[in-house]
Amino acid sequence: MSISAARGDPASEHVARRALDRVRAVASGTTSRGSIRLVIDGDSDPVEIPTALEALVMEALEGLAAGRRMRVLEADDELTTTQAAELLNVSRPHLVKLLESGAVRYRLVGSHRRVDLASLLDFRATETAKSHTAADELVRLGQEMGLDR
Repeated sequence: MSISAARGDPASEHVARRALDRVRAVASGTTSRGSIRLVIDGDSDPVEIPTALEALVMEALEGLAAGRRMRVLEADDELTTTQAAELLNVSRPHLVKLLESGAVRYRLVGSHRRVDLASLLDFRATETAKSHTAADELVRLGQEMGLDR
């Protein structure tokens, strides 16, 4: 399952900002209510959002309010190579090299590759951690050499 929201709709961004402000107030405890309730037009019975989902709701609203495209995927989803490359922000040929090197799990459906989302997210987290470690090391070396002055 994939749920997407488009980018650049000013009306949606405005609604997302308003909703985000209200959700943050509830989550931080600055309002008297202790939970988030979703009211659907025409229905008098609000749906309560479980506390465990508050962070997900806030992250989605933050992205939408900032005008970013948002997508919700199930953990066991499989992606096309185009979708996977987009998620990693790399070219499709580069992604194919990663797949063929074994860095990310995939399977063939006929002649088409289907990328395992969990493996892709693990790869992205590992690469992000490596990047942060390398950046921290560069900062440390710069400080040792006195380049931070």
